[in-house]
Amino acid sequence: MGNPYKYLGFNLIKNSRLKCNHMDRIIFFISLSFELEEIHTFSAPGNPMKLKYLLSLFTLILIQTGCTSSTSCSADTCGEGTVCNETTGLCEVASDNTADETSCNTDSDCNDATLRCDNNTCVPKCEGVTCNEAAGEICDPTSGLCVGGEGSCNIDEDCEDEQVCENNLCVGGRYADCDENNPCASNLNCSYGVGFSFCVEPCGSTDECFGAEFCVPPGMAGLQDFAGHCFVNTCAPGGGANNTMQNTEYLAPCDVTAIGDGAGICYGPFFNGFEYFGYCIAQRGQAALGEACTQEARQADATACAEGICALGSNVCSSTCAVDDGIACSESGDSACYPAAAANGVCYPTVENPPGLGEPCSTGGDVMPCQDDLLCGYPNGDPSEAMACVKICDSMAPVGGAASCDEGQTCYVFDSANNPRGGVCINL
Repeated sequence: MGNPYKYLGFNLIKNSRLKCNHMDRIIFFISLSFELEEIHTFSAPGNPMKLKYLLSLFTLILIQTGCTSSTSCSADTCGEGTVCNETTGLCEVASDNTADETSCNTDSDCNDATLRCDNNTCVPKCEGVTCNEAAGEICDPTSGLCVGGEGSCNIDEDCEDEQVCENNLCVGGRYADCDENNPCASNLNCSYGVGFSFCVEPCGSTDECFGAEFCVPPGMAGLQDFAGHCFVNTCAPGGGANNTMQNTEYLAPCDVTAIGDGAGICYGPFFNGFEYFGYCIAQRGQAALGEACTQEARQADATACAEGICALGSNVCSSTCAVDDGIACSESGDSACYPAAAANGVCYPTVENPPGLGEPCSTGGDVMPCQDDLLCGYPNGDPSEAMACVKICDSMAPVGGAASCDEGQTCYVFDSANNPRGGVCINL
């Protein structure tokens, strides 16, 4: 077979062209084992090769096949399952990244209920979704929607009574009950009284409060804990059951910023579940009767009323009125009294040529359907009969007194939740 050392040198040169990777090393050392076997076979008997020579040869082989080879790979030289790394010049095992970013056109292409197609790439449905962690919400991985939690919301109507929606969380609105577990809106403070706590707005003067409020002064008996905050300004004949309200008749002047200023009107009666009372509504704004107003205007604002009150619905400064008091809402008859507080209320425009008592009428729209002191109803209380104009009444009015019904009639209350005394007279 010839000189075994020459044969080994030929294979040495051939193997020095191998690339420095795992597979090449395996192939080379298999070849090396055969070369050493041939050396042993062709050695003369009684003259074995010295171990130190073999070790020197082995070292030389390793040097020649090291990572310092200057040879570079190409797509043609790399075997199946490997790719050429142009930076290192070495063949490397191909990696499959298709699982990281799957190409798609629709969500169904992702073949995973937790993925959605975004710009032709499958991404988690919860990617980029921000839930309200303060409310305990989490993102549902199968829908990408925020679920769970308590008190989460998008609009005020999603919340309970007296609450508002703020940063997708239901919080206490004006005069809502509050504590450490039920916070107030960011513009309100939770102030504690004796046995109760409310969300109230801080103030420097009554000018900063709504029309039916006043800024509580320091040391005010019963409200000392609410000093420096806007609080509801109430009134009632006799001062209320506990004499904690202004002693004022309904629809009479009441005090707003100072005792005796008479800068408001006591609008009532309303029922709080315990007693009847009125709101002392300030008349300190700049809007005159008939001019536009806003319900949440501050007392000195241009859109707060200087006379009357801001009528709900129409948002126009309108005169207050009392049914059957002999005072018409207007001399021309183009407005009529709507009973919002027992038989007291606010004047609203009427339909053109409004019908009188007993005449046919119809409801609908934002105008009063009948002449002053009348509403459109069923004269006998039967919804199947034709509607006609009937008298407005106060269910607590004394017999024969103002806003009472005639003999043979009864006062039917039609909105007991908001006005438990106001109604219409129907035949028995």
